[in-house]
Amino acid sequence: MTMFEADYHTHRPLEAFDWYLVWTNPRCEERAMAGMLAKGLAVYRPMVTKVRAKKANRPRIEVEVGMFTRYLFVGLDRARGQCFADVRSCDGVEGLVSFDADGAPLGVPLGDLKRVIAYASSGAASRTDAPVVSFKLGEKVRIVAGPFEGFQAEVCAYSRRKREVTAEFGLMGRQVAVTVDVDSVRKRA
Repeated sequence: MTMFEADYHTHRPLEAFDWYLVWTNPRCEERAMAGMLAKGLAVYRPMVTKVRAKKANRPRIEVEVGMFTRYLFVGLDRARGQCFADVRSCDGVEGLVSFDADGAPLGVPLGDLKRVIAYASSGAASRTDAPVVSFKLGEKVRIVAGPFEGFQAEVCAYSRRKREVTAEFGLMGRQVAVTVDVDSVRKRA
C-alpha cells in the first residue's frame, strides 16, 4: 500500500484537487503530513524501498523512505475553501515550492503526479544488485525508469558508493537536477 492510499481520506478523484509541492523543514515530512491531514487536506508522500546496511559486516535491510526528501504533494479543494494559508500554517512546513518572482506556488500538472504515483506503487524503485556501471561528468544519458522516464539528461554528479547519478534536464522551462538510481539511467549511444 502506498502512503497515498493510506493517508488520502477522501473518495474524490485526483482531478478534484489543485496539486502543489510542499517543502518541509528537515526531517519533518511526517509532522507536516499529519498537520495537513488534520486540516482535511489531501496529502501524498511517495515512498520507495531502499536497501541499507545498518553497520559494516552486517546484513542489509530494506527500509521505506520518501522518494523526494523534504517534499510532499498537497491537493487543495478550492470548492471547500482550502487555500495556501492552510498549508503554510502547518507545523513542519517550510513553504510551497515557487519559481515565480511574486512567490506564487507552482502547480503540479496532474499527469506528472499520476506518473509519480504509478512509479511509487509499482515497486520499481527498489534497489537490486546490479553490475557496476560508471558515469562521467557531462555524459549524455536517458532516464529509463521513474517519474522522469524518457527524458534525455546530462550527468552532473555520480556516486559509485551510493549507486546514484545526478542528471540535469529541462522541465517546465527550467533546468532541473534529479538524483536517480544508476539502474534508472542508460548511456546514450
